[in-house]
Amino acid sequence: MQRNTLITLLSALALSQAIVAAPATIPIGVVVGGDASKIAGDALNHALNRSHVYSVKFGPVGGISRIEAMTDSGFLTGKLISADGKVVFEREYNRGDQKLNAYQLADDVTFKMTGRPGIATSQIAFVGQRGSSTLIMVTDFDGSNVRDIPTGLSVAASPALNSNGSRLSYFGANGSSGSLISHDLPSGRKKTVLRKSISRASAAWSPNGQYIAAIVAPAENRMAGSLYLIKAQGGGTPRTLSAGPIEPTSPGFSPDSARIIFARASGPTSSTLYIGSIASNHFNPTPVPLPVPHASSPVSYTHLRAHETEAD
Repeated sequence: MQRNTLITLLSALALSQAIVAAPATIPIGVVVGGDASKIAGDALNHALNRSHVYSVKFGPVGGISRIEAMTDSGFLTGKLISADGKVVFEREYNRGDQKLNAYQLADDVTFKMTGRPGIATSQIAFVGQRGSSTLIMVTDFDGSNVRDIPTGLSVAASPALNSNGSRLSYFGANGSSGSLISHDLPSGRKKTVLRKSISRASAAWSPNGQYIAAIVAPAENRMAGSLYLIKAQGGGTPRTLSAGPIEPTSPGFSPDSARIIFARASGPTSSTLYIGSIASNHFNPTPVPLPVPHASSPVSYTHLRAHETEAD
């Protein structure tokens, strides 16, 4: 099971802050055995503690929920057991590495215990500097395992990862104007998904991986950005969803990939959120009665859920 396994830097920070804001830690026991018990146990301890959700107790404990994990020949079998002894779930993990198996178990436990996706299997895409070169880099959720993503371009910016970690979109250029590019990470293959001559772009992937929502500014007027809906596989004509004198910013998708949420400046220090369905031919976003600061990063689904709660 993968839930929100790969997210951008700012989305990861927003999720971390939401988890940190939890009112109290949850006591949970951890028992790990088998041929890689130390590796899996250390990884579970690291992932659970870094989530700031749990108070972790190793060894047999009573009266609290517990995780039981058994490692064997690259596999990990994990159970979540409730405080009254009932098995909440039992799953087998085989991600090729016991550390990754343990991270996935920790994320599954977090989702079951809190209703929120865990962050242990998340990765973070960001723009970094190495010497005089500007690079796109990817790191694990805790800042470890940093690796460069070769683009072959003089400029690469605004990276966004899709939900299963196989593809990365970014603005790329070899000169004064560029394009929006989709980069298949396992193979290294790249595809231009928006061929307009553009000066900048920021994007978000739909959770189902089928679409990219992108704010794109043309090369001739970098202050006049428009919102486009683009097929992630390329092909067809990108659909212009929103344009006008006030630039849309910070696109994001609803969890079911059916709606887009974005922001527009409504004052010197504030923005208004808008939500619209992509199902109809006419995109007609409606404002959310929820004032927010200026949004310069992908809009958190927290805003969308808060609006839906108010509307119920």
